[in-house]
Amino acid sequence: MIRKLQKRFIALTMSALLLVLVIIIGSINIANYRSVVKEADNILGYLAENDGRFPMDRPDSPDDFIDHPDQITNDRDAADIDKFRRDMSPELPYETRFFSVLLNSQTKSIISIDTGRIISVDSDNAASMAADVFDDGKVRGFTDDYRFLKY
Repeated sequence: MIRKLQKRFIALTMSALLLVLVIIIGSINIANYRSVVKEADNILGYLAENDGRFPMDRPDSPDDFIDHPDQITNDRDAADIDKFRRDMSPELPYETRFFSVLLNSQTKSIISIDTGRIISVDSDNAASMAADVFDDGKVRGFTDDYRFLKY
C-alpha cells in the first residue's frame, strides 16, 4: 500500500515538474522568437526607409561608410544616420544578410535585384521569392527561411 502511494506521489511530482519546465521553456522560446522577429522587422524598416541600404552607406556604396560630417549630403541623411547610430549597433551593417528586389507593381516585372549582402541567395532565387511574396498579398512574413517586408 505504501509502495503504491510512493509511486503515485513520485509520478505526480515528476508530472508537475515536467509541466512547469515545459511552461518555462515554452515561454522563453516564445519570447525569444518574438524578439528575433521584432528585431528583423526593425532592420527591414530601416532598409525600407532608406531605399534598401543602411543609412550610413546611402550616398555611395555599402563599403563607403560615412564617418566624417563633410561626407553627409543633406539634412535627411544626417537625421537618418543619427537615428540609426542611436538605435542600432555599429556592427549591424556587417552582420546583417539581406537582399532586395524592386518590382513594377503593375506588370510584376523586375526592375532591379540586389544580392550583394548575401551569398546564399542568387538573383534567380531572389526573383522567385519576390514573385511569391508579390502574389501572396501579405505585407510582412516569412518566405522560405527569410523574413520579408513589402513596401
